[in-house]
Amino acid sequence: MRRVLVAGLGLASVLGMAFLSASVPAAGQTTPTITLSLVDASDTDTAVTAIREDGGAQTLQVKAVASAATAADVTVSVTVGASGGTADLTTDYTRSAASASVTISMGATDGLSASFTITPVVDTTVEADETIRFTPGTVSGYTVNMVDLTITDPITLSLVDSSDTSTDVTAVEEDGGVQTLQVKAVASAALPSGVSVSVTIAAGTATVTTDYAIASAPASVTINSGDTEGLSSSFTVTPVSDTITEQHETIRFTGAATGFTVSPVDLEITDQDRVVRITGGLEGNHDKVTALSRVENNQHQSWWVYARGDLGGEANGVFTPSTANTYGQVNGVAFAGS
Repeated sequence: MRRVLVAGLGLASVLGMAFLSASVPAAGQTTPTITLSLVDASDTDTAVTAIREDGGAQTLQVKAVASAATAADVTVSVTVGASGGTADLTTDYTRSAASASVTISMGATDGLSASFTITPVVDTTVEADETIRFTPGTVSGYTVNMVDLTITDPITLSLVDSSDTSTDVTAVEEDGGVQTLQVKAVASAALPSGVSVSVTIAAGTATVTTDYAIASAPASVTINSGDTEGLSSSFTVTPVSDTITEQHETIRFTGAATGFTVSPVDLEITDQDRVVRITGGLEGNHDKVTALSRVENNQHQSWWVYARGDLGGEANGVFTPSTANTYGQVNGVAFAGS
């Protein structure tokens, strides 16, 4: 470090300059940062950016992370519910504390505040997403960000049978043929004004053309003013039937609406060829069968299964795929499958 002798300055002035040089970065250097986030008090590695209006009290902590280990203790004071947020205290939420304090100890890079609770207020009015703002006080020598917590009153998507729109459809069989469906969007209460929800077929675990085809995919769903739900136009999903043994796969439908959080929905494609009935005799713990396999097309096929209830000592039982295991044995006992 270059030393500069300044003639005519007293000791206090020199010390003041030394303090300034320690807290303000030199030209060309980047100001160190402290990044604030909100975390679940039961799992401080899990960031919390949004809570549901109907989700009840949420116990949180403020986490502060410095860009480098601190040379001394650094404390950040945070206002809970500062100006700039769109949610109103008492009308939209309550809080157990108006402020939080986080200390990053000397030599550390992060710290946590004491826990506090945020409780959204449930009402009968559907509202767009609102935010609670957490604003830090000034910390000498650091840039510190503010953070927002979003209260959502989500619109929920589901899939229904076009011939009976009161019936949710959560799965289709691989060999079930063409399925005619509609997307339903449901709000928690009547909307004061209409909302259009755009619909996108996102990346699930199923692959288009290989596992399924969709015709006339809907682009949007409208919930009219005063209504709680709306339906898209009809479309078809046709699973591709093949001879390959597969785990169940999903097609994901996501939605977006201005100002609202939209919960997605998955449609599962099931491979019912994988449901197997044990016909051979079994010994041992009949109620703890966890895996089986069979010979198909002269090749060993692994099967993913779980016991559907206690076999009660009987030789036969129906199982549905779940977790992969080695073929040929059940709990160490050989069996015959068909």
